[in-house]
Amino acid sequence: FNTEYSRSIFPPSFKPVDRVVSLPLQSIQALEQERNERNDRECKTECIAPAHELKESSLEDVSSMVQLPKSATTYSVDGTHTLQHWTITYEIGSGSFSKVFLANDGATAIKITDVDFNKQRAEEDADGKGELTSRIQNSLTREIEVLKALQHPNIIKLIGTDYDATLKKTPNRITMAIEYCKGGDLFTFVSEKDSLNIKIVRYIFANLVSAISYMHSHDIVHRDIKLENILLKKSPLEIMENIDDYVKNKTPIAVLSDFGLSKKIDPTNPMLITRCGSEDYVSPELLLGMPYDGKQNDCWSLGVVLYTMLEGRLPFDPLPSERMKMHAHSRRSKPAHRIAMISWAWYNVKSDSSGDMKLAKAVVKSLLAKRNKRATTADLVTSDWCKGYL
Repeated sequence: FNTEYSRSIFPPSFKPVDRVVSLPLQSIQALEQERNERNDRECKTECIAPAHELKESSLEDVSSMVQLPKSATTYSVDGTHTLQHWTITYEIGSGSFSKVFLANDGATAIKITDVDFNKQRAEEDADGKGELTSRIQNSLTREIEVLKALQHPNIIKLIGTDYDATLKKTPNRITMAIEYCKGGDLFTFVSEKDSLNIKIVRYIFANLVSAISYMHSHDIVHRDIKLENILLKKSPLEIMENIDDYVKNKTPIAVLSDFGLSKKIDPTNPMLITRCGSEDYVSPELLLGMPYDGKQNDCWSLGVVLYTMLEGRLPFDPLPSERMKMHAHSRRSKPAHRIAMISWAWYNVKSDSSGDMKLAKAVVKSLLAKRNKRATTADLVTSDWCKGYL
């Protein structure tokens, strides 16, 4: 069977991903209207666009730019609380509320929040609104506490931080020292490749299953699993040239990152109600504002990730053959409606029935399903698709 499949005929077409951070419940109609208004302002293109986030107010109102620092100081999280000094070289990335710099050791990334909490809270309190800054800070501190509790080769490693939960004083900013993943994120890796070796897809997915199975065994859910939050420890060239050795030696190549929306759940009462995550990756029950099981929601997101690696497109975007037939604002053309209806189909790899692809498609079908029929991480660990790759 073929170990590679081509998507060059149909260029990847990922629409921007919406991140919903603890927003009030909205109806599907409201979500669709908001998305329509945003799409009307965007250039219509077939190219992949990176994820951006839904916000209650403009980030320009809450963030102040972090200039390139010369150095940073953190304390180790290994229990010794050792002082760590880092020399900054250059910026390697940025998020909605933070910037990431490479330390001069070439192996450590320094993540510094882009919000001066004390200054911003004072300004918001003066205006009678201080909720957004608190949410940002809570997200960052939650990520630190979760990463301290998790030690797994496929979960981003927290090396140090200047945040101390035992102190009552709120820091001006929060700094985190984390492992540097030189391969960038999976979003970029998938979008820049015309073809993928299916063994790479299989091994990356197995890495993710290992990480999420470990998290779920500790009753921690992620709630924002998506291509942008999956980082590669190896460069794309190294992965393509050495995948056989990596699989044989069980060398980890993918890590799950961004735990700002993660949560420790009560196994006796696992249902959650906070709507959060990225719209194209969240389960129907979460999107519809229903109480949801965080573990089941993570498994749904895993299905979206695997489908997208196989197809080169998001599962709930209209099929390329349908785009010309659908009105831009028709209900059926909206991902939110299609997610709610669990309406998806194969297109680019529809005719590929090779052994590995057949196994992969079966896994996607088991994950992008109603929650009472959805596969668990335990099911994935014992599946034929993951067998030999974990």
